[in-house]
Amino acid sequence: MKIRNPLVIKAIGFLGAGIIRAWMSTIRIDYEICDKELNPWNPKGPSGAGIGTFWHENILGPAFFFRNCRASVLISSHADGEMIARVITRLGFGLVRGSTTRGGVKAIRELVASGKLNHLAITPDGPRGPRRVCQQGIGMVSIMTGLPVYPIGIAYRSAWYARSWDQFGIPKPFSRCCVILGPAVRPDNYRLSQLELHTAEIQKAMETITARAEYWRIHGHFPSDTGETEISLAKAA
Repeated sequence: MKIRNPLVIKAIGFLGAGIIRAWMSTIRIDYEICDKELNPWNPKGPSGAGIGTFWHENILGPAFFFRNCRASVLISSHADGEMIARVITRLGFGLVRGSTTRGGVKAIRELVASGKLNHLAITPDGPRGPRRVCQQGIGMVSIMTGLPVYPIGIAYRSAWYARSWDQFGIPKPFSRCCVILGPAVRPDNYRLSQLELHTAEIQKAMETITARAEYWRIHGHFPSDTGETEISLAKAA
């Protein structure tokens, strides 16, 4: 059943944001910034906007952890996206309405040109998957706007997982979470005719940062840079 009553949608946005704040405030976070000089979420970091990307299954984490980083979120302009938009704005995010195929890229370019866009958050495998597979929309946005992509790895030490296409994760109260910000993937040398190559580069970066986050989930600490991540994940598979 689709909810269209504006008062109900507004109430859901208010309650949803409140629940996320209360729930996620109990989570202890371990941060790792792979390259502090390229950290767009840090007010003292480089000037200019960037695109923070994380898998659709991990939306709850960034919705809370990055709520004060002056980022905007690309949300569908359909009625179904209105409730999500209400929650997002209540958490302190800006909005870009549309999608990578329906006006979203144009809106983002206009914001970049006007200097009004600080950062952008996108789930590269959303909204329908396949799970952990980057769609070409993320590469298109990066190339057309010139914005670098910052892969973000997230993992929960203890969580519930939905039986949905993305295996949506809900961390258990008072558990631990890791947030890893990887080095930038820049679109400088790519044209739209090379969209597939740029998307593949983003995919590889996401897989690398996800492997690091999964290591933390299994062992409770970040790996050393000795290839231990790949060995441990292979044993755990």
